[in-house]
Amino acid sequence: MSLKQQAAAMLPAIERELRRQIKRLDARGTRPFHDMLAYHMGWTNGKDGKPRAGKRIRPLLLLLVTQAVGSRWKDALAAAAAVEIIHNFSLVHDDIQDNSPTRRGRPALWTVHGRALAINAGDALLTIANQAMLDLEKRYPPAVVVEAARIVQDACLDLTRGQYLDLSHQDTNRLTLRDYWTMIGGKTAALLSACTEIGAILGGAGVKSRAGYREFGRLVGAAFQVQPENQQRSTLPRASCRSRWCTAFANEADLRAAGRTRANARGGQRRSGVCWKKKVRTTIPDGKRAALRTRLSRSYAFCGHRGRPVPPWQN
Repeated sequence: MSLKQQAAAMLPAIERELRRQIKRLDARGTRPFHDMLAYHMGWTNGKDGKPRAGKRIRPLLLLLVTQAVGSRWKDALAAAAAVEIIHNFSLVHDDIQDNSPTRRGRPALWTVHGRALAINAGDALLTIANQAMLDLEKRYPPAVVVEAARIVQDACLDLTRGQYLDLSHQDTNRLTLRDYWTMIGGKTAALLSACTEIGAILGGAGVKSRAGYREFGRLVGAAFQVQPENQQRSTLPRASCRSRWCTAFANEADLRAAGRTRANARGGQRRSGVCWKKKVRTTIPDGKRAALRTRLSRSYAFCGHRGRPVPPWQN
């Protein structure tokens, strides 16, 4: 069965499980509250008359890993719903914190119902996600459920760290690439890493295999986060580019150029290279060049620069 066929079989099941979990609020006194969450999840029409559900990448990835390890993906549906609900919880709060008026091409939840109710809706989503994880006890041993729940909570804490760093860097131009990778490591990369690791655990993978799936999710998440910002950096001049990636790359280039000047002044014997997509000279010790190329190409080959010199942002 092809990946497309597998996704076609899994996505309807994911959607049914999501609706089942959110239905916890579909009671007589809180039906309007349920409708708020249904709007954000993309199931009901907004003012533009169009439902706008997300791509469900996170739950799909979790189920695919579970199946790849050799287990029944249907048994892991509750966990798949949980990670998607956590993702949507973070979106509700992100839109408020960033004053973003739209989400998926229509008004964000807070612009429709106000900030206070939207914050409460986000809190409800997080609580429902935790309840969904507990539903795993119907199909898995308690130790497996506790371990999967721990990974989810660790990921949520990482999301708050990443959001703190993101908000803290909004008004600064001193962001380096090292700061940038640390920041995005607590955003998309954290949750996708949790998805692949939980999928491996629920599939019965061993310790080594579980670590490999966790790292795979982290690298996919980093690529997913940086791609749109890299596209912006490539198309906009430095003065008008407002993304964190633009600022970090420009600052890192300046630092590397300054380091090259200092090294040349000391008479250091170093080999110069050209930074990725930029005519900026850098100084990379001969012994580190091959290791850096291998290390970075694994996670950033999606940018279409396989085999070209890249900036040494992680020495």
